[in-house]
Amino acid sequence: MQLFRPPCVEEGEGENEFPYPCGGVLMSSNKEPLRRSRSNRIIAGVCGGLAEFFGIDSVWFRLAFLIALIPGGVPGLLAYILLWVIVPSE
Repeated sequence: MQLFRPPCVEEGEGENEFPYPCGGVLMSSNKEPLRRSRSNRIIAGVCGGLAEFFGIDSVWFRLAFLIALIPGGVPGLLAYILLWVIVPSE
């Protein structure tokens, strides 16, 4: 399976109309680090922090953790607790 790769221009080829160099995709260095949310939280702010980091609604992360709790509780609960311990608070 091939992932989408945007068009690029080699260095020195006139106007750079594409934001990506041919060697790879530029990463934005001004993105905030992953933190647990203090404002968008129900238990520890893990889902709110993930939602802010990825730019989507926190309901989707809460739903994913809830679905992961269904087969016995261990997968979702363990992942949530690990993220609670590992990810720093705002």
